[in-house]
Amino acid sequence: QLLRRWSNLADAPAFRREPAKGGLAPWQVRRVCEYLEDHLAEDVSLAELAALVDLSTFHLCRAFKQSTGLPPHRWRQQRRMERARALLEGTDLPIMEIAAAVGY
Repeated sequence: QLLRRWSNLADAPAFRREPAKGGLAPWQVRRVCEYLEDHLAEDVSLAELAALVDLSTFHLCRAFKQSTGLPPHRWRQQRRMERARALLEGTDLPIMEIAAAVGY
């Protein structure tokens, strides 16, 4: 009887593993990510990003995190670190130039 209850719980909506709804459309994720990549060393406002995909800043933040796993600011920080690491490993540029090139 206890096993039957557990199997019924597994069928409940909270336990189903369905894709999350409410994220950005693929074109919106692509547009925001490409814009952030192209402007990595600059300060980019949430209003700028939201305008790219015709959303409010609140909706952009929530949907971006749902789509990528990170809010826009953290996503950009992660990309800055990845690009800095690649430049450190693949070039002889001084650290200060690399830092400036990625916005630090």
